[in-house]
Amino acid sequence: MSRTAHGTTVVSVGAETFELKPTLKAARGIEARFGGIAPAIGELNQLKLSAIAAVLLIGSGKDFKPKDIEALEEQVFEAGISDVNPQVVPYVVALLNPAGKTKAELEAEAGKGN
Repeated sequence: MSRTAHGTTVVSVGAETFELKPTLKAARGIEARFGGIAPAIGELNQLKLSAIAAVLLIGSGKDFKPKDIEALEEQVFEAGISDVNPQVVPYVVALLNPAGKTKAELEAEAGKGN
């Protein structure tokens, strides 16, 4: 059982906040939208508004429609891409290790046979 609460990220977009949780559902949603976690990180590195908005909506677990992404893109733009994007990237990276264990902790567990 993983400690997925480890990677919960709170992102501020203007006056609105999004609580992004590293869940399996979110990981699958991001994979479906971007074709994988790495492509999602790539699009965020390219500072794409649609990528930032999609991760915010998927990670927060909110049901959304394409028009919701467009509206959130405007909010992100107004809040400043350079302010919002750096808050989102660590969340997507946390999906790679939702248990929050370091390499040393993982190796120690493997050595114990857990």
